[in-house]
Amino acid sequence: MMQGQPCSGWFASLRYVVPVAKKIVLTCARSLFSEHLIEALEQEPFTLEVWQDFDNGLAQLPNSGADLLINSLPFCVGDDLGRRAQLNNDSKALAEQCEQLSIPLIQLSNYEVFGGENLTIYREDDEPSPLSAYGQALWEAERAVQLHCSQHLIFRLSWLVCSHGHGILTDLLERLSGSEPVRVSAARRASPTFMDDASRVLVAIIKQVFSGAQNWGVYHYASSDPCNELELAQVLREVMQALGYPVAELREDDSGVQYPSAVMGCLITRDDFGVQQRSWRQRLETRVKAYMDSRPA
Repeated sequence: MMQGQPCSGWFASLRYVVPVAKKIVLTCARSLFSEHLIEALEQEPFTLEVWQDFDNGLAQLPNSGADLLINSLPFCVGDDLGRRAQLNNDSKALAEQCEQLSIPLIQLSNYEVFGGENLTIYREDDEPSPLSAYGQALWEAERAVQLHCSQHLIFRLSWLVCSHGHGILTDLLERLSGSEPVRVSAARRASPTFMDDASRVLVAIIKQVFSGAQNWGVYHYASSDPCNELELAQVLREVMQALGYPVAELREDDSGVQYPSAVMGCLITRDDFGVQQRSWRQRLETRVKAYMDSRPA
C-alpha cells in the first residue's frame, strides 16, 4: 500500500494512514507462522529486523530504533522443554525492556491457554485455564507481558493451518491420500485459520497501532467458520475427489474421548480494529491442489 492512501480490499473501511520509516522487530523466525508473517511484513513499507539470537537481540534493543516488537518466541519453542521453561523469563525481560523504551509489544499466543472449562467458544475476556504444559507456558508468558508492559497486545489464534509443513490440514490430507480408513473426531472443535489470513490481520492491526490506535489488551483472531475435525476432513475429502485424487474412506472416531474447544470468539478484535473474519473454506481447492501437487510421486 502506498503511503498516504487508504487500505484497499477487505480492510477498506478502516481508512488509516501508515507513517513512514517504521521499524518492526521479530524475536524468532523458527516457525511456519513466523515465515508467513515475515512474508506479509516484507510487502509493507516497514523496516523489519529478525533476531537470530534472543539474548543478543535484547541487549541491542535500546539502540535498535524499533517502533514495535512482535514476540514470536511462543510459536518457536515447539516440544523443547527447556525453551518452554525459558519462555516466561524471556517474555518478562522483553516486556520490561519495551516498557522502559516505550515500545509497543505484541505477544503471540493461542487457544491452548484455555481448556479447563471446556466452553463452546472462548472469548477475549474469558479467564485462561490451560490443561497442557505448553498452554501453561503460554499463559505465564502472557501474564509476564501484561504485568510488565503497559503498551501490550496479546494476539491469540486458533488452529493455524497451511498447505505445507506439519499441521492438522496437511496431516488430514496425507492420511486421506493413503489406502487405510481415516478415523477423525467429531468432538474436536476449532476455528481453522490459514496462516496467511492471520498474518494479514496482524499486519492490519499493526498499521492501526502506528496510526495512533491505543487498543491494548487481549485480542483473538480465528476463522469465521468453526467446525469439528470430522467436518473439516469431510470437506477436504470432497475437494480431493472433485480434483480427481484418490481418497481414503473416512470414519468417525467413536472412542468417546472429549477435547477442549479451540473455537475462538473475535468480537473485541472486530469492535476495536474493524477486522472481518474469513472462512477457511475460501480458496480451499487451490490450497489442497498445492499440497497434493507438492507430494513426492
